[in-house]
Amino acid sequence: MSDLRSQIISSRKKKIGPSDLDITSLLDVIVTLLFFLIQFSDIAGFKPTLTKGITPPNSQSKDVNHVNTIIQANDSLIYVDDKVLASTAEEIKYGPDGKTILPLFDELVKKREAVQLLEKSSPEAEKFTGAINLIVDKSVKYSFVRQLLYTASQAGFGTYQLVVIGEPQ
Repeated sequence: MSDLRSQIISSRKKKIGPSDLDITSLLDVIVTLLFFLIQFSDIAGFKPTLTKGITPPNSQSKDVNHVNTIIQANDSLIYVDDKVLASTAEEIKYGPDGKTILPLFDELVKKREAVQLLEKSSPEAEKFTGAINLIVDKSVKYSFVRQLLYTASQAGFGTYQLVVIGEPQ
């Protein structure tokens, strides 16, 4: 009996200290959440002017993060900022690789070169970021969106944001 009592007492003494908890998983989740909160918290309040005939998909996001070159498109329309590049599907011409949209490529190269020229001539000029805001009609196939993004990257615009409407209209 005393042997049993001594075992119970010795086991109680072992459990008196703080228990060791492994919180590695919890820290991983917290760091990941913190990363996403920091990454997506920059909101500038920019609202683009939508072109008639282009209806972006809906989203919970209310604002566009940065003011960049804006490409708006559907199956037959392509705009860069407010300039019409193609108003019919027949005006959308492709390069020899079959992926580059030539009117879009030419316009984006002009924009990039103009910004880079200003950048060289004035120290106060905005730096070329290579960023675009892409507004596409919700009926556009993903393959066309890929062609738009491919063309933009070939013209030197490697960063993009897909712009969507915050509330259904």
